[in-house]
Amino acid sequence: MMCMLRFIVSLCLVLIILLVPGRAVAHRPIFAVENSCPSEAIAINDPLISWAIYAELTPGAVDYYTFTAEEQLDFYAQMTIPTLKPETGFAPAFALVGPGLGEAPPDFPGAVFQGHGVEVFLPTQIQRTFFEPFTQTRYWIRQEQRITLGPGDYYLLVYNPEAEGGRYTLAVGEEEAWTWRDLLAFPQLWLRVRWWYNPFQTVAILVGLGIIIGLVIRLLLRLRTQRG
Repeated sequence: MMCMLRFIVSLCLVLIILLVPGRAVAHRPIFAVENSCPSEAIAINDPLISWAIYAELTPGAVDYYTFTAEEQLDFYAQMTIPTLKPETGFAPAFALVGPGLGEAPPDFPGAVFQGHGVEVFLPTQIQRTFFEPFTQTRYWIRQEQRITLGPGDYYLLVYNPEAEGGRYTLAVGEEEAWTWRDLLAFPQLWLRVRWWYNPFQTVAILVGLGIIIGLVIRLLLRLRTQRG
């Protein structure tokens, strides 16, 4: 019941906030597919816009993303992990590969290209939690970084120093930019995020929602019959 109430409240919040010009609501989602080599890197079209990349890292693999800075860029990224038992100890690192960065560490598992350097961001010991109200999902914040980048093409890599696998959400950028098209797609996006987060909870929520809708319809029909 509480999950149903949270979903309804969240949907109302989306509607209200999008009615106010210039206001923001949440990260725009990217659902990662196979991207374990540079040629399969997923493009982040605008690294200033707030994106949330939902992905699952294969044990021992490196996930690749890419973006272009047309001019000097204040880049922001945050690594979060679902607060669920399978991901309790999962703590991936992320790294930038691009012009003007430092030397790659000896144990760096990703590809480094000619004329490019590396900046690695390891998980911290300080652990905070974050609740995302629009999808009713909760995360551990492993690390977040801001760095000023010069113009050029960059790769953003995600890997685990312990070669373990797990699910993660990588947030990139801070400028919210949702549109009415995103609003119309919200139910589908909610379902995809919830299914990625926990399919069993999602099924329970949908079943509960169906029961509530059925009870409301039954009540309305009964009231209509009594009035007739």
